Amino acid sequence: EMGQMVGQLSRILLGALASARSGSSNLAAELGRVEIGTLARAAQNRLRHLADVSGVRLVVEGDDPVWCDVDHGLVQRVLDNLLDNALKVSARGATIVLSYSRHADRIAISVADEGPGISSEDQAKIFDLYVANDSEGTGVGLAFCQRVADAHGGGLSVVSGPGQGATFVLSLPAPSKPVQRTPSSSLRGSSDFRRSRASS
Repeated sequence: EMGQMVGQLSRILLGALASARSGSSNLAAELGRVEIGTLARAAQNRLRHLADVSGVRLVVEGDDPVWCDVDHGLVQRVLDNLLDNALKVSARGATIVLSYSRHADRIAISVADEGPGISSEDQAKIFDLYVANDSEGTGVGLAFCQRVADAHGGGLSVVSGPGQGATFVLSLPAPSKPVQRTPSSSLRGSSDFRRSRASS
């Protein structure tokens, strides 16, 4: 299981690096109607083992169902990247919240951590390619996330301060037409995961 998780995260990083190097004009989103809660819980499950060994509580919160027209693979990689960054800066016993909601014509997906936070100076350049921040994330991964947001006609922002943790918000256009609900597409809106590593 550990080998599979390491391999998966390596592919995420290599994919982000290759996409970032290729230039923004080469990133095209292939849109399909997706329920955001399903994406969020899938990301929670993929990062479960890392949360386990780190002793970090990983929570998903949202109002189901929230539908959006997105490139499933690209947004999946954004969520994995943001959660992985949050886990890297989280101390044992901390909580990371992945939340999603709809506000009028926009859908917001947020990852909030309790890490050391980001200074205003670093926030101004944190999404630039190859600019790394010691406390939150890397330039390659966040630059890729920004490009994915741009490809969807959305945006990526951060709210933070030294000692205040960080909240990254992926904003996406909400679909103009409603989706027919089916019993299989409706999921409940909150799940929670916590694991603690045994003392060595």
